[in-house]
Amino acid sequence: VELCVKILSDILELTFRRDIGSTSSDVKNIMLTALRTIIQTVISMDRENPLVGNLVSVMLSIF
Repeated sequence: VELCVKILSDILELTFRRDIGSTSSDVKNIMLTALRTIIQTVISMDRENPLVGNLVSVMLSIF
């Protein structure tokens, strides 16, 4: 899970760069394919897990 969170964070970071053109459709695709899984993962994780904060920041990046 940790590696998946890191990869998704890196992808989202790239989509918010200003020098690569429009990425709104890319963010929409990420939202449609991954957001439900991310939410379900956060719900099922122990709140003390350090990855919870990272997953929440990924969710915020999507919105």
